[in-house]
Amino acid sequence: MKIRNTLLLLVVSAVAAVSCNLFDNWDMDVPMGVDKHANLTPEKLFDVQSDNNLYITPAGDICLCFEATPEVQQTCTLESGKTTSLGEMTTVVDEGPIISGGADFDPAQILLTFDNPSDKTVKFDVDVEANTVTKAVQKAKFSVLVPAGKTNYTVLIKSVDTDDPVVNANATVIMDSAAKAAFTNNKLSGPVKFNVSAGLGTTKAAAAPAASAYKLKAAAKLFVPFKLKKGSSFTLIKTFTDLGLKLSDYTIESKEYDVIAEVTNSMPFEITGTGESVQGVTATINNPIAAGTKSSPAKTSITVRVIDNSGTSLVQDASIKLRFTAAENGARINNGGTLQIHYTGIKVHQF
Repeated sequence: MKIRNTLLLLVVSAVAAVSCNLFDNWDMDVPMGVDKHANLTPEKLFDVQSDNNLYITPAGDICLCFEATPEVQQTCTLESGKTTSLGEMTTVVDEGPIISGGADFDPAQILLTFDNPSDKTVKFDVDVEANTVTKAVQKAKFSVLVPAGKTNYTVLIKSVDTDDPVVNANATVIMDSAAKAAFTNNKLSGPVKFNVSAGLGTTKAAAAPAASAYKLKAAAKLFVPFKLKKGSSFTLIKTFTDLGLKLSDYTIESKEYDVIAEVTNSMPFEITGTGESVQGVTATINNPIAAGTKSSPAKTSITVRVIDNSGTSLVQDASIKLRFTAAENGARINNGGTLQIHYTGIKVHQF
C-alpha cells in the first residue's frame, strides 16, 4: 500500500486567491495583495479517512492498520476440560508507504475483540503465525480471559508496559519472550494468521448444562506504527480538486506567476517541491520548508514559481509532488503536527 493523495497546498492557494477580476491590469510583474490562511490537519494531509489501511492513534501518530478476515465464531457448549475451535483469521501485511532511506517499524500491536455471552469466564487461545521480510515464519500464542456476559470486549496485546497504545482497550496483555521475537525483532510482511479456540476459563468450574449453548466470537486487527530514520523521505501527491478547489471556477490566463507565503511547520519533516510537471503545469519552491515540532514550530518564507505550459486557456486541474524528509531519527509520520500557510501575495510575470 502506498500513501497516496496529498498535498498541493502551496500552489492551490495561489490559484484560489487569483480570480478573473485580478487580471484586468495587464502590466508585467504585477504584485497583488493576498491574505489567505490554510491549515492542513493530519486527516486532510494524509487522507486517513479515505484509506482503510491508515489509522491515527490517540497520540496523533499515523500507523498501518490491517484487519484480519473473516471474523470467527462458533456456537458451542462450555464443558470442563473441553476446548472448541472457532476458526482461522488472516490478514496480509504489506510494506506500507514507499520510504527512501528506510523506516524503523515499531513493535506491532494486536487488538483482539471477543464476544462471550455466556455466564462463565471463557479463555480464548490465539495462535499466531507471522511472515517476515526474511521469509521466516514466527509463531506466538496468546491466552485471554474474557469475563462472563461481555460482547465487543477488546484486548490490546503490546510488547511492553511503556508502549504508547494505538487504541484504548478493555484490557491489555504484554507479550512474552516468544511473542516479542515474532513481533518486535522482525518486520512483518505477507500473511499473518490467527487460529482461535475457546473453553472455560477455569478447569474447576462445573460443566454447563447440556442445553446451554453460546455463540462465541473473535476478531483481530494488527497495527504497525512506524518512524523514519534521519534523511529518509517519502513523497505525497494531491490534485487541486482533492483539496476542494475547482480551478474551473477561476479565469486564470497568466502563464507564469509567483505565490508568496509564510509557512509554519510543526512536523519533523523538511518539505521541498520537486517541480514535477503534470498536465503542463509546474511548481517549484525556492526554499525548503524547515522542519519543526509541536512544541517548537518552524517558520519559513517561501516563493512558489508556477508555470502553465498546458496550452489551454484555463487550467482545469493539476497534481504536484512534494518530498518530505525526516529531520531527525525517529521522526513519526505526522506526529500530530500541522502545516499552516499564510499566503501574503501573488506576482504575475506574464500573460
